[in-house]
Amino acid sequence: MSCFDPSTNTWGAYATVPGSPEAFGAATAGGIIHIFGGNGAGTGASAYSSTNNTWTQTLAVPEGRSYPAAATGLDGLIYLIGGYDGTNPVNTAQVFNPTTGAWAASKTSAMSTGRMALSAAGGGDGRIYAIGGVTAFNTTTTPLSSVEAYTPATDTWAVVAPLPGPRDYAAAAVGSDGRIYVTGGSDNMTFNPTSAVEAYGPITTLSAATGAAGASLTVSGSNFAINATVNVYFDKVTATPIATGTSDGVGALPAVTWKVPAVAAGAHRLIIVDVRSQFPSYAAFTVQ
Repeated sequence: MSCFDPSTNTWGAYATVPGSPEAFGAATAGGIIHIFGGNGAGTGASAYSSTNNTWTQTLAVPEGRSYPAAATGLDGLIYLIGGYDGTNPVNTAQVFNPTTGAWAASKTSAMSTGRMALSAAGGGDGRIYAIGGVTAFNTTTTPLSSVEAYTPATDTWAVVAPLPGPRDYAAAAVGSDGRIYVTGGSDNMTFNPTSAVEAYGPITTLSAATGAAGASLTVSGSNFAINATVNVYFDKVTATPIATGTSDGVGALPAVTWKVPAVAAGAHRLIIVDVRSQFPSYAAFTVQ
């Protein structure tokens, strides 16, 4: 195993991963790196401590899989999502508690699509995102662009905004700005590698993109944190928003009414952000 130290811009060699697994899922919780499955729908599981530079075997995965994705939620649990069970892509997730070292007695509810070679990340809104992947273990199936988000409190999956294009074998991580970034992977059925990076955030719609000072308009959207206060600002974030709304249980923002401020005519913008995930969204607006 190799490790990169950003402070010195160097790579170093560390303890060898037991069993030399491939096509496994990995996630970090409590400073410990956990890996699961791989090697032909395997059930192996191990944990790495950077403090001791040691690997230890953890409880085997209840249902073996290769090419899954793993992500840690705000609840501290690790979700092992999708993968290949030796026959078909999987549409559920298995849940591991790194504190107790135990797996949940049952799987999650099913996604709308079984997927393998996907990527995953735990969003700032508390949901777990299953991103892209492919629906068959072959070279003739186009990768998925679809994304599904899991809400642990309700054990439900929801289809959310898709990637701009198909992607499998990619990596996903949450950036310092709270957004999910999907990097690299393949964008077609011939395993053509891509250097593209996509960032996930809210999508907003204005009832009108132009208006005179004093006009009352609305803004709505999706992909916000669920059940969160959403603030609307004009030109810059200030102590007091010009309007406030609340997203629903799937992150959609019903129409919020706002009034065009008395400012100079010309190009301006709205900034729409929920207080939970802090994912910013920007909408261009012209004051007449």
